[in-house]
Amino acid sequence: MQVINKTIKLSNDYPMPVLGFGTYGLSKDNAEAVILEALNVGYRHIETAPIYLNETAIAKAIQKSGIPREALFITSKIPPHIKTYDGTLRIIKRTMNNLGVDYLDALLINNPVPWGEEGKDYTQENVEVYRAMETLYNEEVVGTLGLSNFSVSEMEKLLPHLTITPHIHQVGVFIGHPLNDVCAYSHKQGMVIQGHSPLARGRIFKIDFLAPLAQKESMSIAQLALRYVLELGIYPVVKTESRKRMEENITINKPLSKETFKTLNEYTKDIRDYLPPNAKYVL
Repeated sequence: MQVINKTIKLSNDYPMPVLGFGTYGLSKDNAEAVILEALNVGYRHIETAPIYLNETAIAKAIQKSGIPREALFITSKIPPHIKTYDGTLRIIKRTMNNLGVDYLDALLINNPVPWGEEGKDYTQENVEVYRAMETLYNEEVVGTLGLSNFSVSEMEKLLPHLTITPHIHQVGVFIGHPLNDVCAYSHKQGMVIQGHSPLARGRIFKIDFLAPLAQKESMSIAQLALRYVLELGIYPVVKTESRKRMEENITINKPLSKETFKTLNEYTKDIRDYLPPNAKYVL
C-alpha cells in the first residue's frame, strides 16, 4: 500500500492518515488552489490553525474537491495566546464555522506558552485549555486531543492534571533534530508523534552530504528526509505549493538502507538559523 493511503490508529482507535498536508504560510491569494491541488493528489489529512488565517480557503477547497467530510482528517490548534477555558471554546466554535465543519479530527495546544514567553510556566493555564478540549472531546465535537512543541518537563507538569491522556504530540523533527527524549517520553504515554517541519522549512537542503546519500538511495533530498522521519516512527506533516513536490513527497515507500539511516541518525547539528542563541524550547 502506498504511504499516502496508510493510516495509523491512535490510542483511542481513531484512524489518522500517516501523511499530513500542512497549510502554514500559504498566502490568502493561493491557499485555496494549493489545498485543492493537495486533495486532488491524494492527501486526506489537512493541518491548520486559526493563526494561519486560511480556514475559509480550506473550506472552499474541500467543497470544490467533492470529497466527503468523513474521508478527511482535519487537525487544528489552539493559538498560543489563548490560555483560558472560555477562550478555547470560543476559538474552536469560530474555527469550525470558518472551516464549514461540525467536528474536528484532532485538536492540539499549539504551544506550551505564548510566543515570546519561552521559559515561563503556563501549566495551570494549559490545564484550563485542555479541560475545554476534553469538554469538546466528550461532546464528540473533537475526535482526538494533543499537544504541540511541549518539552518533557512541561509534559510531566501537565499530564497528571488531565483526565484524557493526549493522543497526539506534534513536534518539529528533521535530520539533525530527532528530539529523542521528547519522542520517547511521548510514546511512553501512548501518544503518536506528528512531525511538523520535516524539511526544517527548507534548511535541510543546506546539508552538503545529503545530495550523494539521496542519489545512492535513488531519492530526492526531500524524499530522503521524509523517509527518515517516517522510519523514526513519526508521521510527517509536509507542505509545498508545487504539485510536482506534492507528488514527490508521497512517493516514499522504499525503506532506507541501514547504512544511510545510521548516517542520518548520527548527524546531530540543528541547522535552523532563525532560533535565538541557546534556545531551550522545543520546535
